[in-house]
Amino acid sequence: MNRSALSAALLCPIAASVLTLGGCSQIPRPTASVTGARIDNPYAVGLPMVGLDYALASDGNEFLTGDAALSGEVPAEGSRTIQIPARVAFGPLGNVLQSARPGKLVPYRADLGLTFDPPIISERRVLTIHHGQIPIPSVPEVSVQEIRWTSLSLSSVSGTMKVRLKNTAEYRYRIGSMNYSLDLSGQRVTSAATSNTLTLAPGASGDLSIGVSFSATSLGMAFLNTLTSASASYRLQGAASVTTDFGPVTIPFDASGQASMFN
Repeated sequence: MNRSALSAALLCPIAASVLTLGGCSQIPRPTASVTGARIDNPYAVGLPMVGLDYALASDGNEFLTGDAALSGEVPAEGSRTIQIPARVAFGPLGNVLQSARPGKLVPYRADLGLTFDPPIISERRVLTIHHGQIPIPSVPEVSVQEIRWTSLSLSSVSGTMKVRLKNTAEYRYRIGSMNYSLDLSGQRVTSAATSNTLTLAPGASGDLSIGVSFSATSLGMAFLNTLTSASASYRLQGAASVTTDFGPVTIPFDASGQASMFN
């Protein structure tokens, strides 16, 4: 994963979702989300706005800040969207990206301040501080351990392929489905999908049993004979749909090696 991809993986989830000013457990409070900034007013009267500010930091490196002086008001029980400038501190941002290797959980702190001038009471600034982690996607280690053939003929080849996957991330994930293509001895034999599921803890490995079937008519008898040998070279490539505690992601993979074969 290159640096620009890491930037997108880190900054987009933060800017889109973590800068939120939530409600209080006792009384309603104005809320804001930053895309620009949409400010929601839960009150039955208009809410005069004064200013908004925010800052994002990771491991003490504050790398993104913004503020805006505001005028006008948020309508009663309504919302208002504003655009706010952002200032990026590229030195601290470089430190963040250097630590954002694939599979790592990058900690962040989001501070959001909303200043308003409600009726009757004096000007108020409401500050929300949120701590969380941004997961950087990583490609699992994939290998074909063995293929056990149950049928070997020109018209029909079928069997079961055991695929081993290792979670290379610092967070657990669940593999929900996988699209793949399989080459054996340099020949494309099948492209298919599997909905077998597998949940892996950080650093853990597990096996998926995947049914394989194809016709060898166009590949010829010589190729069919290679499937009766003790092993064959393989290439397995595709994409896996992965669910994490932080949301879903699609992860590509491309693995090759030597697989044992049994019939």
